[in-house]
Amino acid sequence: MLTMNSHNYSDIKLHFNPKNTRKYAVIVDFDGTITDQDAVDGVIERFSATEEWKEDEIRWQAGEIGSAECMTRQLSRVRVTPDELSGFLSTIRVDKDFVKFHSYLDSRNIPLIVMSDGFDLFIDSILRKNDIQNLTVKCNRLKFENDRLVPDFPYIEQSCGRCAHCKKQSIRLLRSEHPDLHIIYIGDGRSDVCATTETDQLYAKNSLAAYCRENGVLYQDFCSFADILNHLSEYMQNPEECGQSNPETEHL
Repeated sequence: MLTMNSHNYSDIKLHFNPKNTRKYAVIVDFDGTITDQDAVDGVIERFSATEEWKEDEIRWQAGEIGSAECMTRQLSRVRVTPDELSGFLSTIRVDKDFVKFHSYLDSRNIPLIVMSDGFDLFIDSILRKNDIQNLTVKCNRLKFENDRLVPDFPYIEQSCGRCAHCKKQSIRLLRSEHPDLHIIYIGDGRSDVCATTETDQLYAKNSLAAYCRENGVLYQDFCSFADILNHLSEYMQNPEECGQSNPETEHL
């Protein structure tokens, strides 16, 4: 796995299939999209010394604080050892079709980038335990200081206010270095909302799909990466006819 923590996309070597008239890149959220649950939420719920994290969660859901402040406050109350953390993270499952999806893109020289509002410490552990390698990941940082977890947010955008990792800004930076790039985005939650205005093809589920329906954002529904793979293979051949659905009437 390759974790990139600079605000620079020239360090990512994008290799494109010369047979494609379009240059595609696939961007995927991690927690709840690649995995079956949110690792950050799970760690906070399992290892918090108090119940005060729930108050922070309510404030975040109400839009009173951004995710960077929320997670910083919540993680400050977590007490966990490296062994305990590793044991918990080993219970988190990866979508069984994700490896096949990754292989499909790799065989066609279509870059895949993981953009996460989560943390490298969690993501690295989960990917290693599932023997998933050679992924480019842009995410927040997390380190141990004694039995405490200390976060750092290299992708925070002060003008955003919502996310610790502003994916809208990250996609804009990627486009600035690859202006002809056709962006396919896959996500499931609130941290993906900012990205919806910057993508050419959107796959959404759970609360992200609900947001899209409520706000008239076109998207393609999915439950697993098998759904995406089936649709994407058709979309690559005919993007005009197989693009995003009307969110009120059509789903996969």
